[in-house]
Amino acid sequence: MIFLPTSARTWSHAWRSEMWEMTLRVRAFENCVYIVGVNRAGQEDQSTYFGRTIIISPLGGEVLAASEKEGADVIFADLDLDLLAKAHEELPVVRDRRPDLYEPLAFRWGNAKRSGTS
Repeated sequence: MIFLPTSARTWSHAWRSEMWEMTLRVRAFENCVYIVGVNRAGQEDQSTYFGRTIIISPLGGEVLAASEKEGADVIFADLDLDLLAKAHEELPVVRDRRPDLYEPLAFRWGNAKRSGTS
């Protein structure tokens, strides 16, 4: 499960609210995990934050729970662990990953040790 906290302001264009949900669906699908999008809610200075917590299934196609109003809210959803296995079968991103190709980039900066080294 990945939690994606954000601090997005209320938008004047309706499509931006739709973009919030669409982005979360894509993240769930491409990572084969449950995604919980949590947005700040309320007013601060001149900014209004719309809230809207949402939980997306690992296959990205199903909204399991979502706030029904703007503002602060608490939501709940039952999570099916078998669905995670199904997601990994249908989109085997973990199986097909190639860390040997991107490891040099990941460790180019910093002092982290590469896998297989001591």
